[in-house]
Amino acid sequence: MRTTARLGVFVAATALLMVACTDDAPTPPERAIIAGWQARLEGQTVSYHINVGCFCPANGEWRVVERDGEVVEAEFLGEGEPGGDTPSITLSEALRSATGADEVDFSDVTDTGFGLSVDQEKDAVDDEFSITVTEFVVEA
Repeated sequence: MRTTARLGVFVAATALLMVACTDDAPTPPERAIIAGWQARLEGQTVSYHINVGCFCPANGEWRVVERDGEVVEAEFLGEGEPGGDTPSITLSEALRSATGADEVDFSDVTDTGFGLSVDQEKDAVDDEFSITVTEFVVEA
């Protein structure tokens, strides 16, 4: 009986460790990237190009100007008609979403942009998005 109880505790502890080790939520380095970019946006007017990939209407490449996290100007650079007046996901919104997401992956992080893939909930369907930000500039 004691051996069975110990085995049960061991199996439960192993399962818990496996779940903890496979968690893809933002790691401390990813949180630092998010915080650094959020700090660059705070109280600023910025312009950038963003290529949005998601299950949403306004996919594609855009040139965006944000002031204090709000879009003040957006120009669709893709082919065809955009699915809205602004991209479905802006830089500010993507960073906010990444903060609490289940899975976050940054790539090619530079001073002028980065790639970001976010899955908000691992078990949800069609909530993933990816963005590529380039030509980021703080306006004078």
